[in-house]
Amino acid sequence: MLRPEVQAPPDLFYNEAEARKYTTSSRIIEIQAKISERAVELLALPNDGVVDLGSVVKLYLKMDTIGLAMIFLSLC
Repeated sequence: MLRPEVQAPPDLFYNEAEARKYTTSSRIIEIQAKISERAVELLALPNDGVVDLGSVVKLYLKMDTIGLAMIFLSLC
């Protein structure tokens, strides 16, 4: 089986059906959860259930959008 990046550009390969397979994959969900947990550990944020939007904006200026989205979603 060819790798997705060889088969077609991302905007063509990840049509609705492929995107659904990707987003519902238990393996992908597990990997994303581990990455998010590790990112939160590295940020050393207090675990009080409160999201400081000022800190999120500061992070946005330093990080790529996908990394920030993963961290933000793990905090919600």
